Amino acid sequence: MQIRKVRKKSSKLPQLPYEGKLLAFYTTLGKLFSRSIGYWRKGVSMKPGRTGRNGSPAKSVELTGRITTDELGGVEKLGIFISYASEDMQLALAIYNGIKAHVDSDFTDVWIDVEGMKSGFDLNSQIRDQLKKTDILVVVYTGQEKESHGFTGLEVGYFMRDQDEIYRPVERRLVVFYLDKMPMVAAGLKGIRIGLDKAEMSLDEAKYRKKIDTVDDDHAISLFLQDIETSVNVFRHRIALPDRNHSKEDRRLSSQGILLNLFKALQTRKDFEVSPQRKIVVSVADDLTGLSEELPGTSVMSGDQATMSIFGIGETSVFWENFVENASAQFKLIWKSTIEKVVFSSLDQLEADNSQIIVSGAHQDVYRVILTKRIRYNNGSSEFHLYLVKVLKPNSLGNERTTRILKALGLCSRFRFMFFEKASDFCSSMFEIGSLSQCRDSARALMRELEFLSRDSFEAKLNDAGVWADFTDWPTIIELTKVYRPLDKRLKAAAQNMLVAKGDEEGEKAKAALVEIIRQVESAMDQPNMTLIRALSAALIANLQKPPSVAVDAG
Repeated sequence: MQIRKVRKKSSKLPQLPYEGKLLAFYTTLGKLFSRSIGYWRKGVSMKPGRTGRNGSPAKSVELTGRITTDELGGVEKLGIFISYASEDMQLALAIYNGIKAHVDSDFTDVWIDVEGMKSGFDLNSQIRDQLKKTDILVVVYTGQEKESHGFTGLEVGYFMRDQDEIYRPVERRLVVFYLDKMPMVAAGLKGIRIGLDKAEMSLDEAKYRKKIDTVDDDHAISLFLQDIETSVNVFRHRIALPDRNHSKEDRRLSSQGILLNLFKALQTRKDFEVSPQRKIVVSVADDLTGLSEELPGTSVMSGDQATMSIFGIGETSVFWENFVENASAQFKLIWKSTIEKVVFSSLDQLEADNSQIIVSGAHQDVYRVILTKRIRYNNGSSEFHLYLVKVLKPNSLGNERTTRILKALGLCSRFRFMFFEKASDFCSSMFEIGSLSQCRDSARALMRELEFLSRDSFEAKLNDAGVWADFTDWPTIIELTKVYRPLDKRLKAAAQNMLVAKGDEEGEKAKAALVEIIRQVESAMDQPNMTLIRALSAALIANLQKPPSVAVDAG
């Protein structure tokens, strides 16, 4: 029997309550995404004999009781296409299996793709062909911002683009299943909400079954199934078959089955995910080698707001050259050189140098920089994933004065170990005999140690010269201040110049200048530093020899 394909007004179904203005919204959304470069979601063809999105044979999933088009001799069927993102596959399968179990399989073609393969920036021909035969496009939308949503948008775009060019016996339409809220641009539109609140998610299966036992024909999913039943009967009429009527009890059980499977799928999803460690990603478009001295300015450093705030940056992504230019003058060179040190150490060996440490600009917290992943792409670009692990500070014990004396003694001793010990990496002789590469590493470490001294002095409330008068005499304090302040400024400048020096000639000049200023520190600060250590040692012993009550009162 041949039937003329003429669109009749009588075949147009009234809009259901859950459709609302979805058609207008997805027309706009579809046109936008149909031209975009998206990312494919995972999937597997649910139909035997078909191929996946990369052309590979598809997997067959629960197709019992299905009568194919070929077996029916070309009888038309109601086409239902389920579009979803990879992270929503279990939700999509719950809807797919529920529809399949409820409708007349002789007159419905329910299609879902779960092959999970990328196929480029154009829809696979099989999917395009299937969309042309689709009457109801079901979109599963959870609102999660993931790359795979691009594919859902492309499917919607293709479906809506050919809306007026493809004849189907029933009105083609789009139905959306969403979690808690529609996209912001779709405010005011209606769909089928499948999200559950915290109380519902905490129920066990038996209690949830009892909760959905009251579902009736007015439920949104029941109305959706009624819509499908009505459309199926249109196709039955085309070959002179009577309506197939479903009872309310059938729909109620099918709706409950879909809701239960959605509940099970939602319970396996993440409620939230916490990453306690701070992380940055350095993306480099250029091909780096072990001979590279610094990151290209076009490299991008990105991280969440909390992580980027360590560097005083409000943005979540910044070009490397802008980071170096705008970061705190006090810390930017040490930040730059430390991150580059970790990155470059991973280029020619399996293990990176994870001993590097930085000081945050805002709170003076100390973070160890650890490279956890290095990715190199075929085009030569690279990604470096670095965690910033906060170093814990020991709690102060004892009375306040004893603690302060001990911290002051520790600061003075550390300074002595840096410059006056023969085996120290920072003594002038070590810099003089070291290579340029070694000197750069030592200059970086020197700047870091000087920042640690400054930070620890501030935290111990020892940054005020008047505090030191409690441990020694004023002449010693005045002499130290006059001598060391200008030397400290010149020492830090020389270390910075060592880090930024280009080439061997400029590097040798910076090295010689750094050696010279360290020698001046060694000459000028040796005796004053030793005098202060003796005074602090005497003060500590005197304070420890006092009775506990006296020592506490003295604080």
